[in-house]
Amino acid sequence: MFSWQATKEIVPVSDRQTSRNISLTLPPEVMESILQYVGLATLRLVVPLVCHRWYNVAQPLLKRSVHIKAIQFDRSPNEQAQEKKVKYESEQMLALSLRGAYTLVYQAGLFPKSDIMQLPANYEKTAWATLKDAMISLSETAPEAIRIRTLVLDAELKSVIWRRLQPLLGFFGLGLTTLHLDSIPDGTIIYLGPIMEYCPHLKNLKVMARLFSTGDMTSRLGEIEAGPSKQWPLRSVTFDNMVLLQTALETLAQNCPDLKELRMIRCKPLIKGRVVADCPENCLLFKQRREQFFNHLKDHCRKLRSLHVSVAVDLRYKSFEEVAPISQFPLIEHWGVATLSMSKGKLSLASTLLDMHRKENRLTSVEIVLSICNSLVFRGPNTGNWIHLLLCESPHLEHFKAPDVNLPLHLLYVSNFLRIIPRSNNDEGDDSFISPVPRRIWACRGLKTLHIKINESCSFGMGDLEEQARVLYGYISRVCPNLEDLCINRTQMLTPSRYPVSMCLLSRLKRLRTLQVTGVAYLCDKDIDWIKERYYYDTSQQAGLKSEQGSQGDKQGGLIKSIITRQWPTLRHSIIPSNFNDNVSLSELSVRGFHLEDDNDNGTALRTGRGSERQRDMIDNVDMTDLGGLRDVVEYFKDRRRNRDESLWPELRTINVRFNINGYDEWSTLDLEMKKFRNIIKKYRPEIEVVSIGMRSYELVL
Repeated sequence: MFSWQATKEIVPVSDRQTSRNISLTLPPEVMESILQYVGLATLRLVVPLVCHRWYNVAQPLLKRSVHIKAIQFDRSPNEQAQEKKVKYESEQMLALSLRGAYTLVYQAGLFPKSDIMQLPANYEKTAWATLKDAMISLSETAPEAIRIRTLVLDAELKSVIWRRLQPLLGFFGLGLTTLHLDSIPDGTIIYLGPIMEYCPHLKNLKVMARLFSTGDMTSRLGEIEAGPSKQWPLRSVTFDNMVLLQTALETLAQNCPDLKELRMIRCKPLIKGRVVADCPENCLLFKQRREQFFNHLKDHCRKLRSLHVSVAVDLRYKSFEEVAPISQFPLIEHWGVATLSMSKGKLSLASTLLDMHRKENRLTSVEIVLSICNSLVFRGPNTGNWIHLLLCESPHLEHFKAPDVNLPLHLLYVSNFLRIIPRSNNDEGDDSFISPVPRRIWACRGLKTLHIKINESCSFGMGDLEEQARVLYGYISRVCPNLEDLCINRTQMLTPSRYPVSMCLLSRLKRLRTLQVTGVAYLCDKDIDWIKERYYYDTSQQAGLKSEQGSQGDKQGGLIKSIITRQWPTLRHSIIPSNFNDNVSLSELSVRGFHLEDDNDNGTALRTGRGSERQRDMIDNVDMTDLGGLRDVVEYFKDRRRNRDESLWPELRTINVRFNINGYDEWSTLDLEMKKFRNIIKKYRPEIEVVSIGMRSYELVL
């Protein structure tokens, strides 16, 4: 790779001038297409500083998403003139936001997204009237500024929101390439023919119905008019929780020769008293009809490389046979399945996947969704163990998603010290001791996408929840160094005292672009200021923050403050070299405060892996030394001080946090927590998009 100096010497001045002239003469549309591949941080902080022309091109890309929630249009002024003024100002602001936007999201925004349970009719009418006037105004004044390519309509089961689909497609459909229809009302029939007429360039389609709808209230795919001349440009199609008609699916396959991904997630049976084989809506539930459809799919969609097939659970349907057509598609490397077939007998799905791909190692993508019916979850008792085994035996796996299937955390305790600690298992009511886990780690070093749900434990030998957080973050950052998309879902709420500090271990993932976590209920500067891009801090400002946090009186903050206050000033010179720079994060100070306290306990010191002479703990050429120990976090901060100018998470674009809200009364408290979380992250990393989502505890992440 040429350095900047070498390039400067080699390239003649005339060539550099020619390159500069080319960049200045490129049409804005071409530059816009090029800059779409630039990271968000570069787009915010670097591109606008090049010149005025680049600044003008970058601005619409930075504002490419417009979110409209109907509940935000609560207008009840006393005077009609005031109402018209407010509406006019909203229309102008919305039209300005729509200029150059690439994504439009229209939704009700009800609980748990807000503290409103029901949507008053006047709210939605005001929201739609404002959006409609803004669209008309934009089309009349600057039609070239209409660039919406992705439309997300989240109906939230409200028919009043769903009725806006046709006018939205009429206005934006010609330029749409992606359409997401989420939480459509119960009993809706989706006709793809009219949608494709409105959207002739559509490439990605996703339709998601409600998880718990049954009987006549289940949404379904309607008939599709067949025609030899119809060719749809669809590349990816997803149907979630819907009844799928066999003739409609076959026509879809016939009309989409370029289809590369088909996801039929938790397909529901059409039940009228009982499930019958001669019903075309139940084609995926019976072997003969199922094989007939998949043969048709294989003949017409020869470019298919990703296939997800799973059926929903209904207690009136007793068959639990495997529906994924793995044997019919030997060349597909991207598979999606459900836990339904894992709930009884031998793990046939696990055996099929592993046996077929173990020798050739062709498996590159796996997606596993949870089979659930009301409050009943259908999965085998060893599903989590099988997931761990799959990751250990799939070296070429690049994408793995199972965000709702429990993965036992004790399987990650693979270091020489952690694996020999006696532990018991009471997850299934069995208090027997667990045998030491094998010294095996995941083989997928090139993994780019990881969505998992970790099952923490309070069993004997697993009581230290903070150690569990360090094991989890330390294991992932060591074994999967090339992750770009990481989602961590947890079964329990970890103690909120220090685990956000332990999350700093994930910043070793240099290529990470999206981070999603759940259950962050307590956060302040001393927990998260390590997220700053470069390791430089204002010591006077930190002193004020420590004083302010100490005055709040919370137990966790008071404990950290007392340790730092009592021990740090007197012991720091005996612990830290004389050339240590005071310019460190509050997170490091808090960890070192606990670290000093741990030094007084020989057992804890051993647990953290400290010692003058230590052997490296290597597994498959991966260094697992200090896994789960507090020393792992301490060494992380030492490394950051040695490399202060090294950018932390240089490619990170989005941090997504999901807050569990079980009841309406919890909203006011968690709403403040969500705002606090966003403000703290933005304080240290303003270029990162922070998304806070309220969700019910029983909702699935995928």
